[in-house]
Amino acid sequence: MTGSDSTDAPLEDATPGPEAAAPEQARPRRALLAAVAVLAMLIGAGAATAVFLAIGSPGRSEHRFAVRVFLDTDATADQKAAVEAALPAFEPSGDVTFVSREAAWQKFQDVMKDRPDVLKVAKKQDLPESFDFETTGRSFDCAEYASVRQMPGVDRVQVIQDRVNGYFIVVTCVAEDAAS
Repeated sequence: MTGSDSTDAPLEDATPGPEAAAPEQARPRRALLAAVAVLAMLIGAGAATAVFLAIGSPGRSEHRFAVRVFLDTDATADQKAAVEAALPAFEPSGDVTFVSREAAWQKFQDVMKDRPDVLKVAKKQDLPESFDFETTGRSFDCAEYASVRQMPGVDRVQVIQDRVNGYFIVVTCVAEDAAS
């Protein structure tokens, strides 16, 4: 072996060169990249959760519910106004319509036009006024039902779910039994 052999060479400066510094600089970059990836996954999961909560799970349909709040025949103007003011809590999907006794009588006559025996004994003053509206959801929320059902001037609240498999469904809230 000669004197130029690498084992006989003097030791060089122990300071790492540029190629040795690269792995140390790569660690913070990898950590930053990992943090950004985790943050992106969390944002994506949060967005997916928000969409799921807003529109629900796939395959679960939203139903329409026809709600009719029948008033007592002697309900005062103040009672009617209080009931009408409480109806937005049901979150109607459209307008709330007040049905006067006259309008209810006209509709009753149209429905019963082929039943003169029924029309002969019926009287306009026997028909209640009402507030009619529709609401939508996967199920009917009875939470507001009880508070409106028990208001002065309210005779009863009728909730009918739109057709499901060809049938209408009458929704009964427990508050109906408790209030009677």
